[in-house]
Amino acid sequence: MKKIFCIIIVFFSFFACITNTYAEEFELYSEKALLYNLNDNEVLYEKNSDIKTSIASLTKITTAIVAIEKIKDFDEIITITDDDLKGLIEKNASTAGFKVGDEATYEELLYGLLLPSGADAANALARNISGSQKKFVEEMNKFATKLNLKNTHYANPTGLDDEENYSTLEDVATVFKYAIKNKEFNKINKKKEKETKNTSIDLESTVKRTIDKSDITMDYLKGGKTGTTDDAGLCLASLASYGGVDYMLITTNAPYVAPYNYHVMDAKKIYDYYINNYSYQPIIKKGDELLTLNTKYGDPSSITFKSTKTIKKYLKNDFNIKDIEKQYNGKEEISPLTQKGENLGKIKLVYNDKTLDIIDINLNEFIMVDLKSYFNDNKIKCFIIILTVSIITYIFMKIFGKKKKRKRKRK
Repeated sequence: MKKIFCIIIVFFSFFACITNTYAEEFELYSEKALLYNLNDNEVLYEKNSDIKTSIASLTKITTAIVAIEKIKDFDEIITITDDDLKGLIEKNASTAGFKVGDEATYEELLYGLLLPSGADAANALARNISGSQKKFVEEMNKFATKLNLKNTHYANPTGLDDEENYSTLEDVATVFKYAIKNKEFNKINKKKEKETKNTSIDLESTVKRTIDKSDITMDYLKGGKTGTTDDAGLCLASLASYGGVDYMLITTNAPYVAPYNYHVMDAKKIYDYYINNYSYQPIIKKGDELLTLNTKYGDPSSITFKSTKTIKKYLKNDFNIKDIEKQYNGKEEISPLTQKGENLGKIKLVYNDKTLDIIDINLNEFIMVDLKSYFNDNKIKCFIIILTVSIITYIFMKIFGKKKKRKRKRK
């Protein structure tokens, strides 16, 4: 039965490789997936990303950032104890290779945690930072509350299967985005390997090791974290950068059938599709005409508003700029009474029913009065005004003249 299952997996693996990956819907081995464009903080692709799941060693992203924010001296030396290694062999947990009595700095433990995904490093960090694993896990859950992770709970710092250790890909992405803003975390996460004073320990990234074993090229990867347990399957949280675009991809629950690294295969399929088919496209160029408004009794008679900058958006390479709609909502006419600097309205740039950007339309010049056009449209009104002014002037002059005569007579 086991042989038949493996043959089926191999067959579908081959089929997935020969099918066309350039489609919006992917055939993935991973049950859950979430891809972000970090430049725009925008979800590009998702599959069951809001469903609670075991996350295996992706838990260690939280372990690392909670530890980093509490460590005062990264060069402080820690001694590994029995408690740090207890039960790890029985649970088939991945370790960095620390042994009882070994000494390591906090920084080395963090490298051991994130690169080879060491559960021994996780336990040592938890014990020395909070006094016990239990208290450290309490700090992890406080951190989850701080980030408003409503579908996440931690039961241990290692990510080993536990009903109370779960999250969603959306929450994992929130933690990962928070963590990479930290200088220390980012430095470690980008490393592929790290030497320590303990020559018997080789701290190599599980991401690098897995990709090398898979004979897959992913030069655009800039760091990440793998995870594997019976409940979570194969998991991968990774960062990539290509063509000026920064990506974050998280996948979980791919089948764990050696030697196939289905989480890496899924990552390559998703990354390659977006890298090859999407990029930042100019939807508006500096100087492009956006809108023309007539000026009532103004000089000039109309004003054309132009873009003051080039606007680029992450779109499919074959998009047609003619399909960009400019939807204006604002004043349809302006006049000399319209003040310079006044906001006249907004233009929505819409593509495939999605708003890409909103541009403010502001009046950046004075509008002079065009007396000729005003007079031509208001001849009767102007005649009445002129007549009224003339009569008032005549009456005023008469009154003023009589007063002058009286003054002369008195003299």
